[in-house]
Amino acid sequence: FLLLQVDSYEVAYKAMLDWEYTLSSDLAPLFSRNPSPKLQGTAAPASSTPQFLQTSFVDKVVENRDTRSYLNSAGDILLLWTFLGRNTILIATNEYTLREVLSRMSSAPIVPIPGK
Repeated sequence: FLLLQVDSYEVAYKAMLDWEYTLSSDLAPLFSRNPSPKLQGTAAPASSTPQFLQTSFVDKVVENRDTRSYLNSAGDILLLWTFLGRNTILIATNEYTLREVLSRMSSAPIVPIPGK
């Protein structure tokens, strides 16, 4: 995963939408995911949401977060990006990474007690 710090939410959001056209190919050397094939007879989820932008990314709620997700034909997330706050962007290959990052960001850091 990548965590990116940004100075301006508005500028970063537009830049991420613009980058979607080449994002998956630009990050291919860093990120590659080949999910296990689904069982026969399992239909891919249909997207009923109209596409605002004509990119391979779709709006998808993952772990209760609005994300932009790149899906394969079976509906598996291959790449996603989301804002974790107004100044932090997460790019990850799956929803499990997003869940783990959110979990670690919300837990208190462990601080050793001196002399123990």
